[in-house]
Formats: sequence, C-alpha cells, structure tokens
Amino acid sequence: MMLEQFTVENFKAFKHLELKDLGHINIFVGDNNVGKTCLLQALALSFLTLNPFIRFKYLREEKYASLILYFLQPSVIDAFYKHDFEQLIRMSHIISDIKDSSSIHYDPNREVIELNRQQEEPIEIKFYNSPICPSITRMREHCLFPLVAFLPTTTNYLELARENFVHFVDNLKQEQEIISVIQKVTEKKLTSIRYSTNSELKIGLNGMERLLPLASMGDGFIKLLGLTTVLKQKDLSMFCIDEPENGFHYKTQTSFWKLLANWSLEGDKQSFIATHSYELISCLNDLLTADPTLLERGLKVRVYRLERDESDPEKINAIKMTEKNLATLVGMDLEVR
Repeated sequence: MMLEQFTVENFKAFKHLELKDLGHINIFVGDNNVGKTCLLQALALSFLTLNPFIRFKYLREEKYASLILYFLQPSVIDAFYKHDFEQLIRMSHIISDIKDSSSIHYDPNREVIELNRQQEEPIEIKFYNSPICPSITRMREHCLFPLVAFLPTTTNYLELARENFVHFVDNLKQEQEIISVIQKVTEKKLTSIRYSTNSELKIGLNGMERLLPLASMGDGFIKLLGLTTVLKQKDLSMFCIDEPENGFHYKTQTSFWKLLANWSLEGDKQSFIATHSYELISCLNDLLTADPTLLERGLKVRVYRLERDESDPEKINAIKMTEKNLATLVGMDLEVR
C-alpha cells in the first residue's frame, strides 16, 4: 500500500498544503523557511498519531509522548500556524483509496495535547516544558498504517548504525543482507559487521586481516551503512530524511539513490526527502539514465517545489514534477533553493 495523497492544515508553516499523486521517491525543494522540513515532520507525525500499533503495542506511554512532542518543537504553541492554537492541526491521507485523518488540539490551561482520530477515543498527553531528543519510530510487525522512520539533519549515523545493528540484526542472514546491499551500491568490499565487547561496531573489508572500527571510515560510508540498517528493518514502509546530501561525495550520492530506489521497489515503499542540493537531484537523473530498468520496473519519482503564492503570501503551493520532467529540470539548471 502506498500513500497517494496527503493534506496538512494549521501546522507550522502551513495554513493548508495538499500533495497529490505521490510516488516511491518524493523530493521537496524550495527556498529556506518555505516548509520542507515541516512537511517531513507532518508526514511522520501523521502516522504516529494514526498508528494504533505504535501507540498501544510498541511504545511505552512516555516514549510515545516524547515522540509526539519532538515533532511539535520548539514549543507546542509554535507548532500551530501563526501560533493560533485555537485552531486544530489536521492531517489526512489516502492510502490505496482508503481515507483517514487525525487532529491535534492544545489546551494551555491544562497543559494537555489531545490527539484525535476518527472513531477512537481521544488520547491526552501531558505537556512538560523540557528538551526532547530526536527519535525514530522503529517497529517490526505489519499493521495497516505505514511504519515510518524520520532522520533529521542532526542524526548521528555512527550511533544509528550501532543501535540498529544491536537491536534489529538478529541473525547472520540479516547481517549478510546488509552487507549485500552495501556491496551493490558502493565500491567497498564489505565482508562482515561485528559488535565488539566494548560496544564498538567493527567491519571487515576484503583483503584486510583485522576488523576496522566503523568510526575510522569516511562519513559517507558510515552514513550509507546507518541508512541501510534503517531500511532493512522489518515492515518499514515510509522513510523521511532531511538534507541527506550532507557528508556525501557525488559518487556516494549515487549510491544513496541506488539504495532508496531498490528499497522502494521491494514492495511499494516510499521515501520523502527535503533537500537544497541541485547536485543530489542531478545524481538521481544520472542514475535513472544509466539504469533505465529502474523506471521499467515501475519506479515513480516526484519532485515538489514548495513556493509561496504571489497573490497570497500565506499560501504555499506544491508544484509537482515527475520522473519524465527530471532530465528537463536538470538541463534547465533550475534553482532548487
């Protein structure tokens, strides 16, 4: 099942924004402060509030609350469009022709956030004014709603790789799957991944007798390995990442797109990327040109440029381009910042 349409209202930069005809790979570009990161947050927040499995089965109450509050930073009032918390934050989507929606209400007198979903009792979260650390929703069993991973710009990919390897790589087969993915998208001949007794992740490379600390490798390789450990989690079907180009050389950016494209085609999975990088989009176009089988297998690419409406500055439009327009977009050298 794929997310086909998404609407958000009264959330941070957005009074109202609607995305239609979403694809496997969805890229958000536009000026600074137009709402690219906010859109990623809205997508992740929507499926946190909607997903009953996450809420009732996998996360303790305080962990679920901290995840919700993370996406409402820097303060709950700031999460509402123009700080108008008397209006509801609303998020709705269509997945395989099935419609669903949720809303968020804030009561400042009681310091309570109320989450509402159709045909369910509302959930109240007591708001405490304390720092919330970035988190990722990482669930392992199938459910009706997308299981989502959100990686902000502040993600520590070395720590991410270590944590995911410890918690989600249960056997040699899973380790070999991760190694196989890395071998397909990079030139490095990875042979093994080991978790040492001092809580350090080490890797084996072809031709090297000793295991090397992952921390000794380049940032691009560490980032790719961290991303792979996320994407190989069971039943993950939605992936949001903010400015993935940071720390990636041009060749590694191509590896990043290979990784996402192949993951997407495993079973109608979707990624959402916010970027300022023209080079990152150019890399994707180069990959699709060099490997036309990706499009032949049904890969759908969407680029949405977020722009303020000239006649109504409060309105933000999402101008859509598809994989058919990608070469033209790159050829025009269109500004993506």
